[in-house]
Parts: sequence; C-alpha cells; structure tokens
Amino acid sequence: MMKLSFLSSLFKKDKKSLRIPDSLLIKKLKNLSEEQNFFIFDNITLFHHASEYYFPLILLDESRGLYIFEKKEWAYDDLKNAKVQKAQNQETSKDTLSFQKKQDIIHQKLKELRHFSDLPIYNYLLMENLNADEYEHLDISFQELIPIQKVIFSDTPQEEILKKLQTAQVNPANRYTKNDILGNLLIQYTLLDANKEPQFCNPQQRAIIDHEVYGLESLQAPKRSGKTSTLLLKAIFHVLTHKNSQVLIIKPTHLACDILKQKLLDIIEHAIIDFNILDILIVTPYEFLDIKKSDIPQLVLCDDANLFKNDFILQLIDLQKEANLLLVNYKIATYTHTLQTVYPFHNKSITFYHAHKQAKALLLIARLLKENKAHEIMILSNTQTQQELIEDLEYFIKESTTFLSVEEPLRLQTLDALIFVKNSNIDELNPKHLLILDAQEADMQHIELSIQKTSHSVHIVYEKLTDKITSLKEKYDSHKN
Repeated sequence: MMKLSFLSSLFKKDKKSLRIPDSLLIKKLKNLSEEQNFFIFDNITLFHHASEYYFPLILLDESRGLYIFEKKEWAYDDLKNAKVQKAQNQETSKDTLSFQKKQDIIHQKLKELRHFSDLPIYNYLLMENLNADEYEHLDISFQELIPIQKVIFSDTPQEEILKKLQTAQVNPANRYTKNDILGNLLIQYTLLDANKEPQFCNPQQRAIIDHEVYGLESLQAPKRSGKTSTLLLKAIFHVLTHKNSQVLIIKPTHLACDILKQKLLDIIEHAIIDFNILDILIVTPYEFLDIKKSDIPQLVLCDDANLFKNDFILQLIDLQKEANLLLVNYKIATYTHTLQTVYPFHNKSITFYHAHKQAKALLLIARLLKENKAHEIMILSNTQTQQELIEDLEYFIKESTTFLSVEEPLRLQTLDALIFVKNSNIDELNPKHLLILDAQEADMQHIELSIQKTSHSVHIVYEKLTDKITSLKEKYDSHKN
C-alpha cells in the first residue's frame, strides 16, 4: 500500500521554481477567464507580514469566490498500481482537497485588511499528464482522496471546465470584487486612491511591475495613468523578490519626494508586510549627485524625466553602464513601455468667467468653503495677485492661507489652509478645486497639467480675452470628463 508520503507534495508549500508553463490546459483556463470576465493569475506570490506564499494559479469569479489550482505532473504510469490512505489527522471538506494552510492565510489577510473572512475558496488539481479515462482506471482509494469533480484533466474540454467551476453557488447579493479581494491579497498590484481604498492595477500597470529592467529602458505614461504609484509598486515588488536589494527613485522636487515617501508608508501599512522602507531611496537630482557611485542601487527609476535638465539625464544614461535605468516620459529613441489608460475624474467641471479676477475669486472661494475644507482649494496665480487676494481674504473671509513651495520639504509646509501656488507645476498635489487667475501669463503645459490633476472643479477667471484664453476655452469650455 502506498503511504500518504507519496502525495505529500499535494499538501506542502510550493516552491517558486515550479513555474506553470502555458500548456494547452492553462491556455484553456486563460481563454475561459477572458470569455467569462474572470481574473486569472499564474505563478503568483501572496506577501503577508514576513512570509510569502506561492500559488501556481488562482482565479477570481466575482460572483462565486476564489479558486486555487495546484498543478501536478503525475502520469498514469506513476499511479496505476498505487493505493493510498488518508493520514489520521487529515481533515476533509467538500470544497477543498487539503490546501487548508493557503486558505487560512487568505482568510487571515482579508480579515485583517477588510474585516471579513467568509470568502468562498475552491480548490482544484490540474493534471497535465493524466486524462479522464486513465483516472477511471486508478485504484478507488486514489479516487476517494481526489474526487473527479475537483480534477481538471489534460483532455477536459473548456465547456466542461466551466461546468466544474460553476458548481459553486452564485452569491449575487455579496459580489467579491477584484478591488476587495485581489486588491487586498496581491499588494504588489494594488494602488491606493485618494481615500486610501485599494484599486487593483490594470494589465499594463501589472506588466510594468513584473518586468525586469535591463540596461536603459523608457516608459511613456500620461498624467493620471497611475505611473508614479506603479513605479512605487515596482520598487516594492523588486525589493520583496530580490533579497538584500535596494531601488532608487528620482523625483524633480523635495515636495514630490516627500509626497511619494508618504505614499510608500501608506502602501506598506495597507499591505501588512514586514518591509524596510529604507530599501527604497527617494531623492531629488541634487541629492542623487551626492550619492557615491558605489552606493547607487542596481535599479534606478527616474520619474518625470522630461522635467529634468538634459545634462542630468545624460549623467544618468552614463550611469546606466553600471545600473539598470528606467526613464519615464523621456524619449530616447522609441519607448520601451507605455501606459495608455488614463483614469478621468468623475464629472469634473471646467468653467470660464469673464470678470474682475479678485472679486470673482473671493465669491468662488466663499462658495467653495461652504462645502469643502480650505486645503481642498488651490489658487494658481502670479505673486502680485496672490498678495492682493490674501489681503482681501483676511478681511472678508478670515481664512488662513499657505504658499506652496515645491522646493521645500513637506514637513516645513502647512497644507491645511487655502493653498496658493505660482504659475508653475503643482507637483504631486491633486487639488479638489482649482482657481486659475492669471492664465495669460502661465505656461500652457503647466495650466493643462494643473487641470488634469484637479478632481472636481476648475474655475478660470480672466479680465481680458487673450489668444491663450481663447485656446483654453476652445479646448475646455463646458467640458466635463
């Protein structure tokens, strides 16, 4: 009689080296997932506290739950004379084979993050080298241990695979969304929105995160494509999967660096992983130049490279001989990677006012303050307009104000008041409401960047109809996105 030790691999933690190739059976599952709008991932790792758990294949059906697949290489010749018996302490379940440890860690992570642990989990075996007819000729003890309804054979038709998966009960009242499940389990692919709620990455973002950078590469990514958060996840994933490694991220300003550092802390806190944040170095160009060449990590990510001086970029490219470098939005020859999906804000309004700019600005600010906090409102203007408007604000509205400096560290700035910025890049901030008072003097690229970064409403006040105002009106007047 064959002992359970022969089947011990069925219950042990899998090793990362056991990669699932895209065999015909795997292709069937991926085609099925595409047709049914399932979410499927192969060779995936779940990180939790200081541990990591490897899954050969998982699938999420939002109407039913999560499916875990194990791939076994057993052939008929290996099993035809085998008899097996369950260990005395082996628990049984109608919905599982015996992957209880993996189920427990999934439920534990979801309970810690989302405070629920009732996600249905179903387990199946993928038998690449065994067909259904051969299974029927195995000893009954083997069939009892691994019931046929939980096995997908090398010759199982795609329609039958779907039928097996759909034996699980539909729960339409409590759908298991990808953001709730995958966005909390697979932290390497999880962005956090403005409310720190998990948003699961799209396929392009996941491809960037998974990709190993070799030599000099480039990424083209428009604003609101999630590029900066995707780079941060890429850095985290690299450190998690390359032991004793570091990643260096370069941002244009001190403020941009500080905001990205806060994002890093938020992601690590959400992920519930043991992670040394010092393994990700976030620096400005000036800070980068102070780093010894021998101390520069093997992976360097340069965000918004189009905003840097060309001499600095050339230095980075020269450095590439010793480190792998990814430049974002800096075209070398052709872009190696692209992020094309842009996430628009819901119903953002853009309104133009031909009026006295200070009087109209006071009315707009007073109206916005009735339903919004002061720090959710940003005023973009030149220095003279700022000074004049601040005097009126102190007299009429008595609201505190702050001047935003992209060159000052975040700890030295107060962002809980009305925020004034000069006619320049508003950096990493995403205001809820934006007032633009001197558009005719500002760089068009900076104006459009500011509009893109604003979530709810943009108010453009002008006293004279100039060519630049006309151009903005043609593009944005009565615009909602």
